[in-house]
Formats: sequence, structure tokens, C-alpha cells
Amino acid sequence: MMDLSVVETPTGALRGLHQGAVRSFLGIPYAQAPIGVRRWLAPQPVDPWTGVRDAGAFGSASLQPALPQELTISPERASTTSEDCLYLNVWAPARPRAATPVMVWIHGGGFFSGSGSESGYDGTQFAARGVVLVTLNYRLGPLGFLAHPELAAADLAGATNNYGLLDQLGALRWVKTNIASFGGDPGNVTIFGESAGAAAVRCLMEMPAGRGLFHRAILQSGGFGSSALGEAAEPTLETKLRVGLAYQKALGARSLAEMRDMPGSKLIETMAFKFRETERGLRWWPTPTALLPRSDTSDISAGIAEVPVLLGTNANEGIFFANAFGAERMKYFGMSLGVLGLGARKVFRETSPLTRAGAREGMRNLLADFFFVERAYQMAAQLRALGRRCYVYHFRRVAPKNRAADRRANHTYEIPYVFGLPQGDGGYDATDAALSQSMQDYWINFARAGDPNGGAALHWPSFDEHTSVMHFGERPDVGPYPRSTVFDLLRQRRTGKQP
Repeated sequence: MMDLSVVETPTGALRGLHQGAVRSFLGIPYAQAPIGVRRWLAPQPVDPWTGVRDAGAFGSASLQPALPQELTISPERASTTSEDCLYLNVWAPARPRAATPVMVWIHGGGFFSGSGSESGYDGTQFAARGVVLVTLNYRLGPLGFLAHPELAAADLAGATNNYGLLDQLGALRWVKTNIASFGGDPGNVTIFGESAGAAAVRCLMEMPAGRGLFHRAILQSGGFGSSALGEAAEPTLETKLRVGLAYQKALGARSLAEMRDMPGSKLIETMAFKFRETERGLRWWPTPTALLPRSDTSDISAGIAEVPVLLGTNANEGIFFANAFGAERMKYFGMSLGVLGLGARKVFRETSPLTRAGAREGMRNLLADFFFVERAYQMAAQLRALGRRCYVYHFRRVAPKNRAADRRANHTYEIPYVFGLPQGDGGYDATDAALSQSMQDYWINFARAGDPNGGAALHWPSFDEHTSVMHFGERPDVGPYPRSTVFDLLRQRRTGKQP
């Protein structure tokens, strides 16, 4: 009898776990460890091995700072970290059908935290429903996104500052070469991610080196482009090069060679050093280079990958960011004026900056619409103008466990519904279970054919500026794009029509 827990790949044999209708293969190296002289270089192909390699446990996540529990997706986020982190995980049907679609999940975490091994990203339910699901780790923080003059001088590919993106390309190349061994179709790959993971998806869509490595793209709560103010949210490569020199000084190193000899833990401990020119310069984030002509903070151009796109936002994304940034009355007052101009007076009538409660709710609404809802609309409109197929959703379901705690449909809260609700979590009810089933149906249909529709499910129309989007509340429901006073004011600022 054939041992379904063992697969032969071009690099070598792997022994995973076979449980019922699903096989999982964890901790698969897709590149050599980026350590020593390979620190801040493009990932190198992994060396073949002989015998059968164990693939029953996750590999280490990238080195990263410890975060408060409220900023994590799951309790075990990055419990084991190392510079030796370029591993991916595969969940596959035990007996896949021909041409099984592949979905590759890119985790979020601000490009400085997270991993592909978190329990919230378990691919079992996708695999049980006929998908080969891949999650991956990539280099984070200064290990993944350092710019430095010495690196730039030796960088013929123009990839400095974007090593984490090179890792993602390396993982996708591994998928193209190896995924057929697991029953997956290398000609039908969907990349999807949330927050910084969605920003990574957007960057991959903009990178010429990514062409042919994926065929559909899903962006959840991120990667939508420029603000209505028309200013770039990220500094230039030149600024990042100055940051790299300042970072070297903060480390007490005299050269890049000394930085390569330092323990990775010191690089992480020092990543939040002070930089006078701009706080934004210290974001460990992708920056436009020859490798990445346009980043996720730019408006899209005709050069973006010609693939179907599904994108969307959550109703209460701003709760997470208001908690992180603060929602003091003067901060809300000042940011509203800066973002909305005199139109802020309309918003103040709804959520007054004179009360703490008004400022807190107002800041939440402002951040949600400014960073997510309006930008998603703009990206969808730009895709439609280019003749691209795009489907838009708005997630607003509030599970029982999120009501009393005033979490609502917060940032990241759609992820459990996409991956299938965690078993044994009493914070969800039958309505949540049905909604999760529907959302997975749509995501899988999209992965199969570039269209979320299929079967008897409610029809999801492709985006049109004057028609409807899919709302995920008590149940799927087609309705108008979510509008608010802040949204309308942002649209007016973007189009130059001041209130």
C-alpha cells in the first residue's frame, strides 16, 4: 500500500503527517539559511538531500521583537525564532484530484513580526475541501528590509531593502517547481494575505520577477495604494540608505562586514533606534527599487500583473490602530483636520472631539476609512479602469465573543472565517459557522477559476463604481459600497472637490 505521508520532490523525499483526508508537510526548507555571509543576500536554492527528511514540525520563524498579546493573531505567534527561517508548510488532499488549485498565504505583522505557522493559518480545512494550501516564513524587520550603501553598490538586481520580498519570490519559485509532487497545479496559484501580507501580495503584483508565478491575487485589509492626500506613505530608497547608515552607527559597527558578524538578536534589539529625519524612514517595509518599480503605497499602473483580484476591508479596522496609536482628543482633532481639512467639521458633528468617547470612536472611524475603506475603493476603481476583473467585499460580522469586549469587526477578524473557525472556540455560533463556510466557498471558487461565484451561492458581482459589493455580516449580502461622512470627504479630497 502506498504511504501517503511520503512525497518525492525534486529536492528530496519528505515524510509528513497523514490524517484522514488531509496530508500536511511542515517545516520544508525552500532556500538555504540566510545566515553568515548570506545575511542580506537573495535566498539561495536549497541543496538536495538523500533519504527521507522529516516534515512533521514547523520550522523557526524569522527573528522578531516580542509583542503584547493583544497584537498577536494566535498565542504561539513566533514562539521559536531564528535567522534560519526560510521554511514553508503544505496542506494537501490525501488523494488530490487533477489540477488541484494552489493557494499561498503570506502572513501579516507589519513586516516585522509573524510567521506562517500560527494556528490561525492552519490549512487543514482548505485541504479537506480540495485545495493545496501553502504558508511561508520570510525575513522580517532589519533582516528582511535593510537598505545600506554597501549592499546597494553590490546589488546588480536592485533588490536592496527588499530581501523579504525576494524570499517570497523564492517560495513561489519553489511552489512552481515542487507543488505538483503534492497534487497541486503549478499553473493555478493564488497568492493571498492580510494587512502586511496583503501589502506583500500587492508588491508581488508590481514586480516583473513575479510574472508567471501566480495567477490570482487576494488582498485582505492592505496593499491598496496611496492616500486621498496624494502623498507617498513611504520614504524613498535614498532615505532608507541614510537610515541604514544610522542603524549601523546605532549598532556600534564600523562596516557592513561587522554588521554581518553581529548576533541577530542584537539587530532586533536595536531596530527601534531613533532617526531624526523622519519616523517613517524607520518602517521596515518594502521600498521601490529596480526590483519593485512601484510599492504597495503607490497607485497602480498598467504594468501591474494581469490577474483577477479579490480585495476587501473590515468594518472596524480602526479599533486596532486607535488602540496602538492613541485616541486622545487633541490627537483626533489634529489628525482629522490634517486628513479632511475644513470638512472635519462635518465629522465633529457626529463624533465630537470634546468628549473622550467621541474622540475614541471618531479616531477609529477616521483610521478605518483613511487607511482601508477609501483606498480599497480607489484601487478597485483603478483596476476596473484598466479593464481588470475585481471583486470587492466588506466584512462586518461581529462574533458573540467580540461584542461585550467592543472589538466588533476589527483588523484581522475575518481571518478565522476564511481559514475555517477554530474547533472548540465557544466564542462563535452557528451563524459564524455558516458564514465561514460561505466565505471559504467564495475564496476557493476564486482560486479555481478567478471568479468567486459557483453553485447556488448568492451571486457576487464584479466591482463597478456604481453597483454593489459583497457584505459579510449575518450572512452574505450584496449591497452598496460602505460609505460614511469620512469616506465621502476623502473622495472629495482625492478628486479635488472640496466640501
